[in-house]
Amino acid sequence: MRWTGLAPLVVFLALPAFAADSFPSAPMDTVHVTATWAPIDPERLPETVTEVTGEELRRRGANDLRSALALVAGVEAVPGGDAGPAGSVPALWGLREFDAFLLVVDGVPWGGAFIPNLPTVDLNDVDRIEVLRGPAPITYGSTSFVGVIHVIHRAPGAGGHVEVGGGTHGTIRGSVAYDAHPEVRVSLDGAHEGFADEEAGVDRGHARVTARLPREVRVVADLNVLRQEPTSPAPRAGSQLDPAIPVDANHNPEDAHLDTTRFQISAAQSNRWVDWIAAVSHASDDNARGFLEEDAADDGSTPNANGYTQNRELTEFYGEAHHRFLPAPEWGLTLGADALFGEGKQDSRNFRYYAPLASAPVTSSDAGDLVENTEFEAERFFLGAFAEADWQPSDDWTVLAGVRLNRVEETREGELIENGVEMPATVKDEEVKPGARLGITWRAWHAGNDAFSLFVDARETFKPAAIDFGPEAEVDPLEPETAHSVEVGARAALANGHLHVDASAFRMDFRNLVVSTVRNGNPALENAGEERFDGFEVDAECAFTSEWHAIATYSWHDATFRDYETTFDGVLTRLDGNHLEMSPTHLASGGVAYVGAILHAEAFANYVGKRFLNKRNTAEADAYTTFDASIGAHVGNLDLRVIGHNLGDRRDPVAESELGDAQYYRLPARTVEAAVSLAL
Repeated sequence: MRWTGLAPLVVFLALPAFAADSFPSAPMDTVHVTATWAPIDPERLPETVTEVTGEELRRRGANDLRSALALVAGVEAVPGGDAGPAGSVPALWGLREFDAFLLVVDGVPWGGAFIPNLPTVDLNDVDRIEVLRGPAPITYGSTSFVGVIHVIHRAPGAGGHVEVGGGTHGTIRGSVAYDAHPEVRVSLDGAHEGFADEEAGVDRGHARVTARLPREVRVVADLNVLRQEPTSPAPRAGSQLDPAIPVDANHNPEDAHLDTTRFQISAAQSNRWVDWIAAVSHASDDNARGFLEEDAADDGSTPNANGYTQNRELTEFYGEAHHRFLPAPEWGLTLGADALFGEGKQDSRNFRYYAPLASAPVTSSDAGDLVENTEFEAERFFLGAFAEADWQPSDDWTVLAGVRLNRVEETREGELIENGVEMPATVKDEEVKPGARLGITWRAWHAGNDAFSLFVDARETFKPAAIDFGPEAEVDPLEPETAHSVEVGARAALANGHLHVDASAFRMDFRNLVVSTVRNGNPALENAGEERFDGFEVDAECAFTSEWHAIATYSWHDATFRDYETTFDGVLTRLDGNHLEMSPTHLASGGVAYVGAILHAEAFANYVGKRFLNKRNTAEADAYTTFDASIGAHVGNLDLRVIGHNLGDRRDPVAESELGDAQYYRLPARTVEAAVSLAL
């Protein structure tokens, strides 16, 4: 693996030197609830928000979103995908679309203008993760279409640790987090991750500095250097994955890589007049990879795969400010505005090459047969003005209502260069659409630590169509996606607060869902008419004692096309009533944890039901169950852990490639790691 490009990390590590002793003490950051600007108890929210604590993440050795969100009802965050083995493909409410949800890190959208930058999410030194299922049309607007995953890191004063570990496939990790000053926190980590596919791997280096300055200003600087050697998706043959292709076959060019360097700096402040946050980020990508063609031949020389090399630059600016008025003790009014600007460009060289079906290719990207060169640039500007009212007329009632006006401008400029002929095109688009929500929670009964509540919530939102900066010149914009959703639910705290149960049912009517297709032999995107997402989700958590805890979740999702036709092999086909591909009807999980004074252990299982691999619903994948477990001990300031993921070594298809036609990424193989952590 290559560690080129790490020089900026050395410079970044010098940042703690600005921690002067003159910094005054400041109160700890207030807790931000992802669903609303009002400081409302999560039990009163008229929607479903799940919190995963940093202690849970560390106990189960969660280094990716699959492990982190394994026990969140209705969420399926499978690892890998087209973004590389460091990425993941989350699904909420049964919708698996690469930009349908919003990823937020410490209050800042993480790739929100274009694509959630999941490969660079770092789970070292995390305080908690908040997961909102369903849109957030007021707090985050059109970028949070089907949910929000909000990663919140520890603030200065949280104590420190040093950790090292390693395990199967040559994986090694190391991290440190400490308070360089009472007002400055430094977090550093690095890893080399290996996989059952010996041609694949991930090297990462990450550094983060958080400083609280005078006047309660918080500044965060974050640098992530990521070097990936990608896996390959497995092609489908009829109704199943091609059995002639080895499970860990890699069909990328021999020099395949997905290299990313991302830097972000943000500042935030809360004062009596306004709460504000501002951030700027820049990500630079250098990519080379390839995918088998449909019905790829294997005669030893004829090109049977399509590849590309690509340079990509993405820059984003984000700013948000709001003020909450308190006209009366029982109600508040929040007024605010936010802006998100994104600018990106890519230039690609697309080529064909030969890849042996059962072994690693020996062809480099430079040796491939040139097909075309493409260039593409895009700018997006999201502007939103919002008002949100919160009313609590009594201890038993909470009402949240909000409206938002969204304005989106975008410009796309693309150029296809084929046989020396340049074919440029420019398209501009503008959308002005409202968003709204109304939610009510009623606490129907309470006695001591026990209570029972009901809630109902209606939300309306829209999102401009995806821009994924793939190897094509994607100039023509698609129609924006719109959705109307209703959610009803119940919460109960029983047995003196030791048992918590949350249940909710939803319906989301969707229009213009963006789906992948193939056009002229090349990957493309198109709108898919109308869809409906129905579902029911429930989770129950019980603290039997102060040491023993258990959790169980179940979700039923019904994601179907309602009005959609597309072409297969030249035949126009209606898909009304068909299920969306890769969307399982049944999801379930369950786990038990023991946290004692010395020993701690956790074991959990995840069940994923049958799902169709294709839109025509002619290929169905079997259900599967994975098992994960960890065991450890506290010895003084030391914590020793052994963690196993996917202990049954399931290799089922879990995500469809947007770039390889009818090709699917498998669940990564079983891993076992050991780690030792020292509390500072």
